[in-house]
Amino acid sequence: MKKYLILLFFVFQMSFAQEKTTITIDKVSVIKKIYNWNEEQFLIINFNQPRKNCHYNNYLNVKESKDWLLKNVYNIESISKNRIIHVYSDRNLAKKVVDNLEFYEDFGSFFTNNFSSKGDCYALIIINQRGEIASKLGEYSREDLINLIEKIK
Repeated sequence: MKKYLILLFFVFQMSFAQEKTTITIDKVSVIKKIYNWNEEQFLIINFNQPRKNCHYNNYLNVKESKDWLLKNVYNIESISKNRIIHVYSDRNLAKKVVDNLEFYEDFGSFFTNNFSSKGDCYALIIINQRGEIASKLGEYSREDLINLIEKIK
C-alpha cells in the first residue's frame, strides 16, 4: 500500500480546472486499486475538504452526512450501480469512520491538492473508466450530480 501512496503522490501532482478534465489510464488504475473501484462505470466521490477551508465544522457529523446524501442526492436509479465513496482530507478528524470500504482518507493528498478551495467545505468528484473527471467545488445537489455525469458519460 505504501508504494501506491508514493506513486499516487507523484503521479497526481497537477491542477484541475473545475468541471471537466482527464487523467491517464495509469492514474485511473491507481485510483481503482486504492479506492476499491472495479467495473462500475463511475466512481462518485463526496470529498470533505480540509477543515481549515470550511466556515463550519464539516467533520462534525460525517455518518449523518452520508445518510443525508443517500436520501437527498444519490437516490437516483441511474447511479445505483456506480461506486459511491466518501473521502476525507483531514484523516485524523475522520478516523472514527474511515474503514477503507466506503469511507477513505485522501491517500497521497490527491483530492486535497487538486480539488480544494478556501471557503469550500465539500466537492463532488466523478471519474469514469476513461479517466475523465467532472467536479464541482462546494455544496452540491442532485441536479449537479446528474449534470456532471452527463458531461463525462
